[in-house]
Amino acid sequence: MFNLFKSGDAIIKTTDKIWKNKQGKYSACLNQSALDEEIFFIVWFEDTLSEMDEFFSSKGKSTNNILFYREVNAMNVRSEKIIFAEHYLCIIKSRKFLRN
Repeated sequence: MFNLFKSGDAIIKTTDKIWKNKQGKYSACLNQSALDEEIFFIVWFEDTLSEMDEFFSSKGKSTNNILFYREVNAMNVRSEKIIFAEHYLCIIKSRKFLRN
């Protein structure tokens, strides 16, 4: 009734997908973007941001939905549909970021 024994932390469902190479990963992201333009791609590293921007641009696709993690806030991510294009090396930092 009052959820007295329920944890306050919401459970965030995640799914890991692994590709053999960057080309495969970026192609999968591009395909996902074509299926749903409201998806945001978040990257942890500046090199990945540059590479994804270049890949999407080379295919004629907008790069507005590819964000560096420091740029993410409620104003620029208007969707709950988020794909992390890579893992951060420390799982604790990743989980903390998701909770905020």
